Amino acid sequence: MAMPSRSQSAWPAWLTWGAPAGLGLLVIIYEVVYQATVEHARPLVIFCLEIVVFGLLGPWAIWRLARQLVRFDAAGQAAAVQIAALRAHEHYLAAFIASSADAIVGLDPHGQIAVWNRGAETLFGYRAHEALGRSASALFVPPGEPRATWEQITTSEIAHNCELVVCTRAGRELPVEITFIPPRAVAGLWPGGIATLHASRRFPALAAEDQRRGQELTALYAVSAAMNQAPSLKEALTQALNRGLAVLHLDSGRIYLLDGQTGHLSLAAAQGDPPRLDPHDPAITSGACLCGLAAPGGDTLQVSELGHDLRVTREACRRHNGQACAAVPLLAKERMLGILHVTSQRPAAFDAAEMALLRSIGAQIGVAVENMRLREEARRAEALSTLIQEMHHRIKNNLQTVADLLSLEISASRSAEARKSLHDSISRIKSIAAVHQLLSLEQLRLTDITELARQVCDISLRHLVRPGQQVNVEINGPAIYLPSKQATALALVMNELVSNALEHAFSADTLDGRLTVTLAQDGPRVTVSVADNGRGLPADFDLDANRGLGLQIVRTLVEKDLAGTLRLMPESEGGSRVTLTFFR
Repeated sequence: MAMPSRSQSAWPAWLTWGAPAGLGLLVIIYEVVYQATVEHARPLVIFCLEIVVFGLLGPWAIWRLARQLVRFDAAGQAAAVQIAALRAHEHYLAAFIASSADAIVGLDPHGQIAVWNRGAETLFGYRAHEALGRSASALFVPPGEPRATWEQITTSEIAHNCELVVCTRAGRELPVEITFIPPRAVAGLWPGGIATLHASRRFPALAAEDQRRGQELTALYAVSAAMNQAPSLKEALTQALNRGLAVLHLDSGRIYLLDGQTGHLSLAAAQGDPPRLDPHDPAITSGACLCGLAAPGGDTLQVSELGHDLRVTREACRRHNGQACAAVPLLAKERMLGILHVTSQRPAAFDAAEMALLRSIGAQIGVAVENMRLREEARRAEALSTLIQEMHHRIKNNLQTVADLLSLEISASRSAEARKSLHDSISRIKSIAAVHQLLSLEQLRLTDITELARQVCDISLRHLVRPGQQVNVEINGPAIYLPSKQATALALVMNELVSNALEHAFSADTLDGRLTVTLAQDGPRVTVSVADNGRGLPADFDLDANRGLGLQIVRTLVEKDLAGTLRLMPESEGGSRVTLTFFR
């Protein structure tokens, strides 16, 4: 600070003492000269009074005023010095707050943010113009968390130093250490108090954990993308192995797939040393070497030095002396599919985090292998289904050709009995053809027997209803699906039952004939009944003693092919009912 000059420091003394003394002396001289020179001198009392008032009291009053003026000037100079010092301190504080690595947040009386420094921008991710004026509790407290703790701290009259969890702009919950100074402690500089926040000491560990998880997700995504884009299983395994080794910075690796029948591990992909698959590499048996030990129980095993661990028994592995390796199972739905074997030239290269990442990669590869196998099986099943449909279509056409040839025989035959036998044969052949027709139209290897019943009844009505007869057929029941073998047997059974009803239950001039076919399913149990309103069963009818060809065919098919039971009984209102029961 510059020192005052001599003239600057002397003028208050001259103003304080010299001016009043000089003025008083001039007044006294003036009064004396005036009293001595005038013709009519004033009375002595008035003369003395003027000397006292103007020569003494007047200068004294001026001295008092000058002294106060000097004091005010000194106080002003001191105030200016203090103001300059405060401004310098304010600039220093502003620069300190702005450059502080810690987050410094000043609040107004309503709890809204009034100060937001660069440290706060770095810690929370909000720029100053985004944070200023916003409620601190709404900005800091994570969604769904109570704000009572934050509000209790900011409304307290005492300073607090504690740890809280805050929410960043990215929505991430972050543990921080907060020091809050109430308003009275900052002399009203921030009416709502000031808070200093910095990341908790646990944050580096959390950041390392986040980095590990990010690395794991990157590796899993790379492996998954590589396997999904590969055209074949071999290419998928090669790509997955390359990506996994690159992410983990490992030297070499192999993937072995488990043979479900022999239990041996066969080499499917390799990278590093050796760089190519060895066609003469023998399969690893259960319990042999590290991979063979890991496969039976789905265990994850590791070795710090290949040449010194007794579990490593294969010569191809032991010659990599000094290297670390790990054997990780490839699992899908807890089912062992193979082993991922990786090596590193760094001794003890696999810590707990890396082993967890290897297990995740192994599980990802296992799921991808299972999915590719399922897709391959689905493609094969689709191709087989198409082939089977084509076979059913050709069988149906061949049966139709046979039925057409039999129809030609009918026109050439003169025997009524022969023509009847031919009609029965045609009906049976077309019933079987109906099954193959349905199988050729459906993707599944199952047949809807309710729809089959409709087609069988239509075939029987077209070929067996005599001129002048009128018979209506009603089909009741839900869609019931059976394998092709059972469906074929059931089609022949229904054909025989409907044919017998049309031939024996109704007379040649029946106009109100009615056939009702009812199908039902209770779990694996299937029930099919054929009822008519015809003339009914003869009084002496015995199902076991009947030797008719139609009923013999029905009994054989029900008992042998369907492994079911057959019942024939009269209806209470006339007619008869045949019921057969079997299991899917």
